[in-house]
Amino acid sequence: MSSKYVFNAIKCKNLTAIEKLIYICLSSRADEKGVCYPSVATIAKDAICSSRTVHRSLRELERKKYIKSKPNYINGDKTAKRTSNIYTVCMTELHPTTDTMADKTKQYKQVLRGHYVTGTNLSSIAG
Repeated sequence: MSSKYVFNAIKCKNLTAIEKLIYICLSSRADEKGVCYPSVATIAKDAICSSRTVHRSLRELERKKYIKSKPNYINGDKTAKRTSNIYTVCMTELHPTTDTMADKTKQYKQVLRGHYVTGTNLSSIAG
């Protein structure tokens, strides 16, 4: 388990309570690369909810790009029996895109030059 994924999941703001709980359950099982493969039944047991709720939340988490999922097969053979999915927890907040970093740098430079960014201050830019 990697605690950085759990801390990131706790800080997420645009998720419903159950989506956040499912995301925390997945994050708590993620390895150092953010990969985990619990069954829907295991997630439902951890989150104390139904498997239908888990399926719905997983779809929403994937749509919102908090997780990626792909089917998992025994021995990697697609003709073999399918097992639980492989989930990858995405860490967008810890790994900002280059565009985000460029915007932050530009805003810092404007603030430092005395040209304050409209509607923000230095602490809100820092995140």
